[in-house]
Amino acid sequence: GYMSEISGRDIKDVAEQGSTLVFIVYPEAIATMPWAPVWAVFFFLMLLTLGLDSSFGGSEAIITALSDVFPVLRQHREWFVGILFSFYFIIGIPSCTDAGVYFVELLQNYAAFYSIIIAVLFEAIAVSWLYGITRISEDIKEMLGTKPGKFWIITWCLVAPLFLGVIKKDHMFFLMNDP
Repeated sequence: GYMSEISGRDIKDVAEQGSTLVFIVYPEAIATMPWAPVWAVFFFLMLLTLGLDSSFGGSEAIITALSDVFPVLRQHREWFVGILFSFYFIIGIPSCTDAGVYFVELLQNYAAFYSIIIAVLFEAIAVSWLYGITRISEDIKEMLGTKPGKFWIITWCLVAPLFLGVIKKDHMFFLMNDP
């Protein structure tokens, strides 16, 4: 809205998606504000902390899961984490080349969203249908003292898999018809 007001253009003409929004539109907006350098430092510090937090959260899940499966990794956690982040570094090198923007867009559009939806869909099916809603309800009762209500049971068994399936189908349709 701020850039639209300053430039005299409609919001849909100013706003863009993806990395263009973060690295071009927002910095342009910040540059026109009073105390622009201070706001720019705050903005890019925020981006840095968001990136680090996302990296740590995903990495901790991988570290914990692999350490549970392979106890020897738990004994040498520092080495394991160092090797994992070295692997991240090597995998990230292509994003620093001239084609890096395209590489990041490719991963964002075709790998990240789709894989997460499929993983969550299969998780919902596995927990509610394969493991069984009765067993998961008993496990929750053992942990919390009460069984989940009918709302949660219906959501886990029907609503969540249905919505995730529709999202998966729509995303596939979008990918096939996107020019």
